[in-house]
Amino acid sequence: LYAGGGAAAQGALPLDCEDCVQRHHGPLRAPGSDVWLVGGRAGGAIDVRWLGTETTKFLAGTEIVDGGRGVVLQAEPFEKVYLMNRQIATSADPADFAHVSLLGNVFKVDVDLSSFDAEPGGCRSSVSLYLVSMPAPAAGRWRDFYCDANCVGGHCCAEFDLLEASRHELRVLSLACSDYQEPPFASNPWACDRSGGTRLVFGGGRGGFGPGTNFTIDSRERFEFRIEIPTSGGGDGVEYGLRAHVILSQQGRELRGELPNIEALRRPLDDGMVLVLDTWPRSEDAAAAAACAPQQATNATTKSSRSLPSSAIFRDFALERLPEPGRPGPAPGVDKRLRGASSAAAAAAAAAAA
Repeated sequence: LYAGGGAAAQGALPLDCEDCVQRHHGPLRAPGSDVWLVGGRAGGAIDVRWLGTETTKFLAGTEIVDGGRGVVLQAEPFEKVYLMNRQIATSADPADFAHVSLLGNVFKVDVDLSSFDAEPGGCRSSVSLYLVSMPAPAAGRWRDFYCDANCVGGHCCAEFDLLEASRHELRVLSLACSDYQEPPFASNPWACDRSGGTRLVFGGGRGGFGPGTNFTIDSRERFEFRIEIPTSGGGDGVEYGLRAHVILSQQGRELRGELPNIEALRRPLDDGMVLVLDTWPRSEDAAAAAACAPQQATNATTKSSRSLPSSAIFRDFALERLPEPGRPGPAPGVDKRLRGASSAAAAAAAAAAA
């Protein structure tokens, strides 16, 4: 995820990440392994519904709430975590990540921004929930095997921003890499869409989403985010190519939108991508700052504490199958990558026995 202009927007790799504002904890290496514990902390067990099975995943070092079904993501200091299959923060091994295979599936989560940028104006920070084709083939600047379409930290890979939000705007963006290969792999910088040319926007002056009861989705209250990606985008017998359907719902009200032309992400979405939760200062995101422009006068004239706690809560993570007759896929509860790894291991064992 990249949230600025500067050198990266002009084509240079942002190795020092001066314009990028992710929170990268200082890493500590687990003794005798290639696993890195971000900030020396591990834990964050969270219960999720995963392809028909209730299971436990991990968001290392986070505060887990609601009996294990929710996570608090701090906006100040800014926080960034990966969804893992094991009680670790990151890894060089793809099987350690809880990959989200969205092709032919639906992903949904409850979003609570009631304590996020809660001061008048509410235009200081952004929260993001997005997918990247991690891990990178090398540890990178922050030693966490991170990659994204803007090559933050030194490695490039496909990215799909499910949700970038403040109280005033919610965006969905597709950032594919044309030379994609299954991770661990680093794409070439020239091969990646670094601007998110395919995007869907709710709010930001377009109505429907914002802080107040006059909006269809009141961003001060809890709402459900849902994204569906059928294996084909057809309709009325016509093939339209791959597209995503996004639904925001709250107390019986809905906002619907469509992200077309995401065919370039078909392979990453089918292989599975790593879920990242992240926050960053909104002042360094030009597009987000523009969406917040109507609030600048409020911010300038209202006396509010800059030290108010700011956090977002995500609850009830679920990855489910779309009802598509005849669609093949792994058995319920089986991660596609883990299934492949198990098959490879079984084949190696059989060969050794022979």
